[in-house]
Amino acid sequence: MVAATALAGVGQIAGAAPAEPLVVANLQEPVLQVVIMRDPETDAVSEETRRFKQALDDAALMQRRAVAQSCRSIQQVPAAGSAREAWEANCRYTRR
Repeated sequence: MVAATALAGVGQIAGAAPAEPLVVANLQEPVLQVVIMRDPETDAVSEETRRFKQALDDAALMQRRAVAQSCRSIQQVPAAGSAREAWEANCRYTRR
């Protein structure tokens, strides 16, 4: 009975108001433009950071070369003490 009442009410729904007319326009393809905004202060900081990184890399390379040279110059492996510990820390796994 409830279903019949519900179906009877469906037929009484008033039609929707007429829709507005559909306007179709051909649009041009969008042009993507990327503009990079540069801040002079940021550029200066990034340049300083790059120079600092380069200085650290150079210092580390010089240190590795100095350690390698000292390892090559050792004629005999130290027997004990701090010299032996330094040799083990720096030279034990390097080729001579």
